[in-house]
Amino acid sequence: MFTKLSHWLKRLTDTFPLERSLPDKVRELLKQAKLEAALQMLMDAGYTDAIALNLKREEALDQYERKLIDDEDFRIANSRITHASLRILRDDEAANSNMPAINELEDTSESLPVHFTEDQCQQIRTLLLQKDYATAIKLAGNWSQDGKLLYQGYQKTKRDLMIGLIRQEDHLRIIGQIIKEITVLASPDTARGPLTVEQQLQLRQLMKDGEWSALLALGGKWNEHFLLLSIQYNQVENSFSNGLMLKLSYEKFIGDIQQEARRFLDEK
Repeated sequence: MFTKLSHWLKRLTDTFPLERSLPDKVRELLKQAKLEAALQMLMDAGYTDAIALNLKREEALDQYERKLIDDEDFRIANSRITHASLRILRDDEAANSNMPAINELEDTSESLPVHFTEDQCQQIRTLLLQKDYATAIKLAGNWSQDGKLLYQGYQKTKRDLMIGLIRQEDHLRIIGQIIKEITVLASPDTARGPLTVEQQLQLRQLMKDGEWSALLALGGKWNEHFLLLSIQYNQVENSFSNGLMLKLSYEKFIGDIQQEARRFLDEK
């Protein structure tokens, strides 16, 4: 397993040679708001990551021309692509310098225990409830073999998002799956059981009042399923408030989470 992981991490940090004058040329084009030309220059230089960015640019332009997104959303999309284009240049040197760290990751994973201790489980669940997902994932990576693999997956998806290989929506799905796996690893059996009648009544009242944030936070203290929904809800809210998600995507994600919460309560 760890040999395959080492090969995967090596592919993650592989880059193409960069001409000395290319970074300045790309930055100058981006400064002039010539995003298409800058991406074309990167693609011509062999940067396959730029192909995905260009597809994102074309997708945003198409949605804007068909009036599926407004001026603000179009500006946000182009700003993210511009930032990711600059990140490609910066990541080239950083990725190469980080290559020796692969062996360190492999050795550390092999020496870690298989499972979390009871105290570690409690610490991770507390961090998840406090919305400190990054710390929870990092600690999971320090405490068990499975946690280490999940933490490495978390690092990879962050990098892919920063250089524009995946959309914010896809990033959230991957992070949600990683958090789900960590939650399962750190959950006691009682958190996987059904809600009590009293708990259901409290959650139904909050749903009736439209208090979704409170509903998911309270449900997350009682049940693993609601903890995962609460995590997803907070991630979507934060991404949208920080301008990292389009309005249409935000509304769809929130609607899906609310529908899943209703479905779960209706089954009880």
